[in-house]
Amino acid sequence: MTAVPAGRLTETRTSALPLAFKCPGSVRRPTLPVADDARSARLGRAVHEVLRGLVETGAVAWVDVNGAATRHEVEPGEVGALCGMAQKLWPTIADSFRDALTELEFSAELAPGFRLTGHVDVIAVSGTAARIADWKTGRRDYDYSQQLKGYCVLALLEDPELAEATATAIWIRDGEIENYTMPRAAISPWVKDLLATVVEWDGVFHPGPHCGFCPRSHECEARTALVRRDVAGFVDDLRQAESSLAEMAPMAIVELLRRADTVGYQAKRVRDAIKAFVAERGELVGDGVKLTIDVETRREIKTLEAWPIIEALDLDAGELAECVDVSISLLEKAAARKAGRGKGAAAVRALGAELEAAGAVTVSPRTYLREKRT
Repeated sequence: MTAVPAGRLTETRTSALPLAFKCPGSVRRPTLPVADDARSARLGRAVHEVLRGLVETGAVAWVDVNGAATRHEVEPGEVGALCGMAQKLWPTIADSFRDALTELEFSAELAPGFRLTGHVDVIAVSGTAARIADWKTGRRDYDYSQQLKGYCVLALLEDPELAEATATAIWIRDGEIENYTMPRAAISPWVKDLLATVVEWDGVFHPGPHCGFCPRSHECEARTALVRRDVAGFVDDLRQAESSLAEMAPMAIVELLRRADTVGYQAKRVRDAIKAFVAERGELVGDGVKLTIDVETRREIKTLEAWPIIEALDLDAGELAECVDVSISLLEKAAARKAGRGKGAAAVRALGAELEAAGAVTVSPRTYLREKRT
């Protein structure tokens, strides 16, 4: 790849470090800035807002879920589901975060003219050790080790009395905990690596699967070249996969999946662009077909308003059960809300035990193909 003028970086955030270490070009200012307030990011902000109360009180304030969802324009049900998962996971590590503080900003000048900043979800100090927690709400596994190490560095530099810091990624959806511990002696080598790799960038781009997370991907020639390569070779890759997956090396299968994801992502972008164009300009006719926007309406029952009418039908329990779907996350929220502040977690646990004892809970496995780190 041909090098381009790099320019010295003056500031970056810890949240950008995982991508920055893979491709330092990702943290340079784009020529054409594009606002990309993705739904996943908005969902994460809403969940973080509610989970602040979990850390501070030991229980999720379910009454806060709808407000957070509204502010960040996401579905309350998904916010509630993720908060419910977090509430079950938090007690396993809560003892390490006694008297924790939440939502703190850190900043440190790591070299003349370069500053690292970061927003810490949770931090607690015990003796000469700091514990930091970072909620992860996403579905896709990714290597966040550099971000967590960045948090450790910021905490150690903020308090000279600390001997070490441990940063914990809390994977809410997977129910997993990932720790990175950094002693004070490790600060200098890590900062040296950051400066050499990211700050004093040589101008060479490093495209790969991480490009999908990059804020500069829309104008990156290296990314475009990668997509062209994957699209051009995908037909041959598909033929090979259909006929000889069993004969391919594991790494070749992983690379094939990555190419398929790249092609699928680009195809979705094209489809979304065409849909938006047709919605704005009207239907298009060509090649004996027309592209048009179909609108399908769905009827939904407003339960509260409909309940007197439903009762008047005089359905027995079995007949009513065939008509009603109960969301377990919304039921847990209702139980917690009715129990009152400070008693919600116990009410949810009691509800779960009763439902299990009654055989009222079924577990239906769903399968997903995901790429995870080993």
